[in-house]
Amino acid sequence: MGKQGAGGRPPVTSQVRSQAELRAHFGKVSQLAEKKVLHRLDRFCRDFIALSPFLVIATSDGAGNADASPRGDAPGFVAVLDDTTLLIPDRRGNNRVDTFSNILASPAVGLILFVPGIDETLRINGKAKVCQDAALLAPLAAQGVTPSIGLQVSVEQAYFHCGKAMMRPRLGSRSRRWSAGAFQASAASSPSRPRPSRSRPQRRRWRRATARGSTELAPGSGRAGADAWRGLSSPHHRSTWRRPRPGGRARSPPAWHQQGRVSR
Repeated sequence: MGKQGAGGRPPVTSQVRSQAELRAHFGKVSQLAEKKVLHRLDRFCRDFIALSPFLVIATSDGAGNADASPRGDAPGFVAVLDDTTLLIPDRRGNNRVDTFSNILASPAVGLILFVPGIDETLRINGKAKVCQDAALLAPLAAQGVTPSIGLQVSVEQAYFHCGKAMMRPRLGSRSRRWSAGAFQASAASSPSRPRPSRSRPQRRRWRRATARGSTELAPGSGRAGADAWRGLSSPHHRSTWRRPRPGGRARSPPAWHQQGRVSR
């Protein structure tokens, strides 16, 4: 006979090993979570992408080794080609090309897009391919440089994610921002964190950021971007809808929450 725990129950293990054990721990999926997934980009998704200056893309190679890589530029740097296709331009970096290499081996990708000042995020899953179509890439030029390559993503799932993960750490709070100078001092004082080597232009940019105390947001992001987005679709977290403003009435839920489209 197998070992029994307290009260004759099976012993509690420290590791979940099956889908059944996982579902037993969390319980049933709510109807809200079941209905949240879209299979094409609607107006709300397009509006959010147009305001987003930053995303993280997750990929894996043929052996299942995972990687997550940031991408960023001015708001709207990701192009929406149609309701099921995105194009992410490549801005030249260190030439590691981890993401490109992974996609050649395994095209499945996961994206999460952010907009400063907005707690909700947009998650997109699909398949990607490496694109060198000059006609598609030409409109995505930045600072006089036209990208020669990019990632074309075929959207299979798209949904907004509840803002709790952004609200708990208060990422938008100025009181919780680290200045570049503070980070530099912290890194320099730690013997286990050697100071990274930088080229002369990189050192100049670092000194300018240190003098400012923090990096500057791109035009259209930050509060201006948040105000524009709220004007389009009012993406506020559930806890803020019913909190009456001083002298005013509580706000109603945004459209995608009413339609059961935000993951929690």
